[in-house]
Amino acid sequence: MTVISSLRAKCKDCHRCIRVCPVKAISLRNGQAQVVPERCITCGLCVPICPQKAKAVANHSHFLAAWQKGNVPMVASLAPSFPAAFPHLDPRQVIAGIKALGFIYVEETAYAAAAVARHYQSAVASLQQGFLISSCCPVVVNLIEMYYPELVLNLAATVSPMLLHGEKLKERYQQAKVVFIGPCSGKIAEADQQIEGTPIDIAITFKQLAECWQSENIDPAKLDLSSSEVWPRAPRLYPLSHGIMAASGLATGSARKAISVSGIDSCLETFHDLSKGILQPSFVEALACREGCVGGTEMPCSTGVMARREAVVRYNELLDTDNSVNSHLPSPALWDVRPRAFSTRAPMATHVTELEIRSVLMQIGKDSPEDERDCGGCGYHTCREKAIATLQGFAELEMCVPFMRAKFESLSHLVVDSSPNGVIVVNSDITIHQFNAEAERMFNPSGKSTRGAYLADFLDPDDFIQVAASGKVLYRRVEYDNLKIVTRQVIYALPQYNLVVGIVTDVTDEEQRKKELEGKHQETIKRATAVIRNQMKLAQEIAGLLGEATAETKATLLDLITSLTDENGVAK
Repeated sequence: MTVISSLRAKCKDCHRCIRVCPVKAISLRNGQAQVVPERCITCGLCVPICPQKAKAVANHSHFLAAWQKGNVPMVASLAPSFPAAFPHLDPRQVIAGIKALGFIYVEETAYAAAAVARHYQSAVASLQQGFLISSCCPVVVNLIEMYYPELVLNLAATVSPMLLHGEKLKERYQQAKVVFIGPCSGKIAEADQQIEGTPIDIAITFKQLAECWQSENIDPAKLDLSSSEVWPRAPRLYPLSHGIMAASGLATGSARKAISVSGIDSCLETFHDLSKGILQPSFVEALACREGCVGGTEMPCSTGVMARREAVVRYNELLDTDNSVNSHLPSPALWDVRPRAFSTRAPMATHVTELEIRSVLMQIGKDSPEDERDCGGCGYHTCREKAIATLQGFAELEMCVPFMRAKFESLSHLVVDSSPNGVIVVNSDITIHQFNAEAERMFNPSGKSTRGAYLADFLDPDDFIQVAASGKVLYRRVEYDNLKIVTRQVIYALPQYNLVVGIVTDVTDEEQRKKELEGKHQETIKRATAVIRNQMKLAQEIAGLLGEATAETKATLLDLITSLTDENGVAK
């Protein structure tokens, strides 16, 4: 299992993790970023930088509740940077809070740091040539083993204070689970590596410790002060920049003899120079986080790194003057430091040719070295580096911001140019920003250049001026007699871009069809009126003829009746 993982549902294709990763151990596929375990140095920089909280550090803290419920004894090795993690608390309240989670014993890892520092001092003194690099920081060890294999033999061949301290705790508490509590994901990876004889059962971070308090409803601020079981003169400044040198007695003398570097960028620069022989010290104190472990990525506080440093210094001063702190533990000078071997484990990389690199660059519009902007928008330092990552399967063509912008603009122009409506875009000074093909057909039959020209050279600009001034949308029907066209227009402003847009629809044919249809209607009405008039006349004539015939019939019938009856109406 990788120590740092990505939550796919939350990843939003922002490339920030790639930008911050010093060794580009992030793979992007279908817009989703994933940590590549075999390339990752577990610095944890990608975790806090992710705006969507899509990166997570492996969390083993659930074991604590299970062990407590099962009455399994637990002892804690507490990293010396712990005062920096909880500046709102007295450091002794932090220790009380850890004990409240069921720990039977809490001891500061600084106790073991004294023995490791003594080993560094002895190792440097015995050097005949070359130099040593401190091996306390697991991220530094990973960086050298994976990316600077030529420096592996220069790593101080000793276990870290965490591993040494865990070993000593196991000797005293054989049935107990040993838990390291520290400031970074690197220590979780170091504990999970199961280095030969690893005595650490699990490692958790300060952030995870704070989450445990929350889930168990523990407020350390309400607890009584509790001191750790520690040698009162332990090198508690060990996790700070220059702290290893001071504890090892290597901080004095010529600056060329021992140097201190903190922060990944500084480490990368220094290791590069060391590998090239440009820099020739006797000892290199190397810490991956800025100002040392107080700059760890798993610190739950929001204070700046210098304020965290001060918190560690104040705690050191407090215990240095506290004569009530005594310990039954022997001096760390009596501890033997177990050696540790380091190995080369450079990540596998697919070999790519110059021709393949140029091919990828050309696909994203980098036809020549002059086109390579090296803007870093994709997360890589150079276009060439990104092209190599693409060929190796860690990056995608679409990660190139200028390429995607040009592609989008090209698609946008294609959509606008293929629109059946005329699209006119003018600047605030009513000069033409864009005329699409349909607008050119309607208003520029002569084919003059339109870009940057005044709109007035092609059509009446009054409506555009009005919209630019008022910001209101204008709907108009406009006839252009000189161009023999009739249009419907929608004109609106884009004030954030200082542009005015006109959508012009040529309705000349539609208007002509309407006129023709109206003429047909009028002709139909005229013809219908004539037919009705003729029908009425015919009806009147028929009615007249029918009236005359009826009168004649009536007279004849009366004559017939008279001839057939007497004066009383009786038949003769």
